Amino acid sequence: MTAYRELVNRVLAVKQAGLEMGLAKVREQEAFIYRVAALLDKTSWAYVVQMDTDFNVVFRMETGLVAFEHQVQAVRQMLAAEFDVVAAIGSTTQLTVCHAAGNECTVVFGEAS
Repeated sequence: MTAYRELVNRVLAVKQAGLEMGLAKVREQEAFIYRVAALLDKTSWAYVVQMDTDFNVVFRMETGLVAFEHQVQAVRQMLAAEFDVVAAIGSTTQLTVCHAAGNECTVVFGEAS
């Protein structure tokens, strides 16, 4: 049964390494995520922040009383003052916000809940 325990230890080592890599990602992106949130706070639209199991962050923003296109443009301009922003228009409109250090997050419109 030694082989079984070795397999268990290998699996645990891989999971631990994955957690350590995730925590490193969290430490690297924390200031970036706080800055994106601070910029979004300056807008008049409510949003919620979500994180998946891979520590990827999504800001889900409510649509406002202004025309949807104007809201997307206003948020894009706000974020583009400090970060690279790429828009993807499809079934959902979203902005990918990228930092020079390699961090990124997504802003999705009309799905805050």
